[in-house]
Amino acid sequence: MSHKRTLLDIADLHINIENPRFEMVGNQREAIKTMIEDQGEKLAKLAEDITNEGLNPGDPIFVTKHEKQPNQYNVLEGNRRVTALKLLENPDLIPETNKSLLNKFKSYLNNTQNHLLKRCLAYFLMKKRKQSIGLN
Repeated sequence: MSHKRTLLDIADLHINIENPRFEMVGNQREAIKTMIEDQGEKLAKLAEDITNEGLNPGDPIFVTKHEKQPNQYNVLEGNRRVTALKLLENPDLIPETNKSLLNKFKSYLNNTQNHLLKRCLAYFLMKKRKQSIGLN
């Protein structure tokens, strides 16, 4: 596989519903909910670090093209970072039952409104095309 560095909108990134760390889920909302349940406070710490320092350029996000939706991408590596970015952008994705985490993300949002990350650098993995060998 070859790859290309590209700047992508956070909204165009899909959390991996087949994340090997969790049981497979049916959609994005369930993937985010599962990540919150498993990584709650770690997500909050990561979001705080992202708001204070930005994304670590030495820890890239890897994506592939979404099979069904044009201009959309599946996250292969970096699901926790992308989830944190999505929650920073929209804390209401956090269930009301997790008030402590919801309040933390809302406070991060209030502190970062002017410079919230809307895009991130990702490595887009492309399948190599089979090259035909011509016989003359």
